[in-house]
Amino acid sequence: MVVVEHEFFEPSVKIRKRTDSISLGDLDPAKIEVGPNGLTDVAGNPVFEVLMERSDSERKIQAVLEMRDGSKKTVLLAKDGFYLDSPEAAARFQRALAHAVTLCGGKRAPF
Repeated sequence: MVVVEHEFFEPSVKIRKRTDSISLGDLDPAKIEVGPNGLTDVAGNPVFEVLMERSDSERKIQAVLEMRDGSKKTVLLAKDGFYLDSPEAAARFQRALAHAVTLCGGKRAPF
């Protein structure tokens, strides 16, 4: 199980913090890929996404959203992603994450 926290510093974003709980063994290593180019952060800087998906496509990746007003909301996802600042970092992270998922028992989707 991996827990990932992300804080949002942009005041216009209603979410203050997001915490995802991801079981690497539930992911499909073949569906870990670098997303499309052209994404930017709120400051206009380019970002590169590494996408991942559960083998069974079930919504079981838990994300807890802590809002700026202090309230919390839990959502379940079948897909998630990480954002990196360069295409080289995204490619390296994609390969490392796919390898970690395989070592943790992740399997290809049956279809």
